[in-house]
Amino acid sequence: MSNTNGASDDQFNRLFSKEFILLSVLNILVVGSHAVNGYITLTIVPSIVIDLGGREYMFWLFALFQVGSIVAGVVAGSFKNQLGSRTIFSIACLILLIGSVAGGTATNLSVVILGRGLQGIGEGMLISLIYILVADLLPHKLLPRMFALSSVVWSVAAALGPLFAGVLDELISWRAAFLFNVPLVLILITLAWRAIPIETEQAEANPLPVKRLVLLTSGLLILGAAGQFSNIVLLVTIIVGSLLMMSGFLWLDNKADNRLLPKRPFSQSTIVSKCLTIMLLAQLAGGVSNVYMASMLRSVWELSALQAGYALALIAFTWTIAAWLTNKIDDPSREIDMIRFGTIVYAIGHCTTATGLYTGSLLITCIGFCLHGVGMGSSSQFNRKAVMVNAEPKERSITSGAMAPTTFAGAVIGAALAGLAAQTFGLFEGDAIGRVFDPEVARVSGTYMLLSFAAISVGATFLSFRLQAPTLSNVAT
Repeated sequence: MSNTNGASDDQFNRLFSKEFILLSVLNILVVGSHAVNGYITLTIVPSIVIDLGGREYMFWLFALFQVGSIVAGVVAGSFKNQLGSRTIFSIACLILLIGSVAGGTATNLSVVILGRGLQGIGEGMLISLIYILVADLLPHKLLPRMFALSSVVWSVAAALGPLFAGVLDELISWRAAFLFNVPLVLILITLAWRAIPIETEQAEANPLPVKRLVLLTSGLLILGAAGQFSNIVLLVTIIVGSLLMMSGFLWLDNKADNRLLPKRPFSQSTIVSKCLTIMLLAQLAGGVSNVYMASMLRSVWELSALQAGYALALIAFTWTIAAWLTNKIDDPSREIDMIRFGTIVYAIGHCTTATGLYTGSLLITCIGFCLHGVGMGSSSQFNRKAVMVNAEPKERSITSGAMAPTTFAGAVIGAALAGLAAQTFGLFEGDAIGRVFDPEVARVSGTYMLLSFAAISVGATFLSFRLQAPTLSNVAT
């Protein structure tokens, strides 16, 4: 891996030097594509259902995308080792293209759902591959800079995604939100073949681990469907059953010679396993906010959809600011301090949001969103760097590629647990009177839900204090 000594190592603009500019642009487009596709779908789902019907199945527009992203992300590292980065990147782009065309030209909701699933596979593989490429091709000192850049892209998508989707829907059609990926895919493939170096050696091809993939996919699909059920006993059964299937996948994968994930990824015996667990817990803790917060904002304070969206976008904005301000930290001890600081602030953000909801203060709630963003922005880039730097050299591709599916899995599990919490704390009780939830019920039940999930973020904080400074020491770049 190349590196240049001197003061330029500390300059953010080195990412846009001749040496790294194509990789940086590729990262911007992949992260931006993933973020925009997610935010656009949230906005255009009502138009899709009005046009094609099938509102009872609309949940699968979200669930299948996430499941596809997780499964594809898990296998990305293995396929990359066997087929080469250029080839698997191009295949992922083509899958995204097929899914986008299928969704954009569909005449019934089932085809749109299938298209979303294919989009998820393509996007999940691309986002995992970009992590792998960044780990392989960038000097370690530039990793936080690249992650800060990714945060900026994600923040812009959070701000402009709803507006972009609304303009496409209003002036053209919801179908344009799918079809805009067609030129994007062509650009991605062109850039990939220029930015990704030719690999002279690939690992010997292994047979597809069908049993493990069936266990993982089945567990995720069952868990993803949990949002469609309201019976608490059935919900608990679904969650426990699906978690057992995913545990079976992890057990079989750890025994296999051709593993899809790093060895014992959540064992707490290595810095990689600890940091992956922190990523998982952070996403789990956000389950209530991801699923219900927009509806709570609209119910308690009568915000419009756009107002609620931009209130939640405070998380993205403050995440970006925090990541930008801390990206030049390059001392192992300070990196650990930032991971600890971030997890603490993240937990405080959940409690602050709960306080704002309970007291009926939108200001305090928004302060909680800001703390949420600061916590994630000041820690997540160093968490990811720790995983990449401390991965065993022969497993760096698999380990780097495991980060995206870990966060996706946390989001899916968190969403399922949020549904269970909503039933337990009675979120759906009361009289909504033209709103999503009864305002008083949303205020009280939502508070209890947020506090219960804040306990998960506290668990991530405790885990961060088990990290040791020597494990984050820089290796030669």
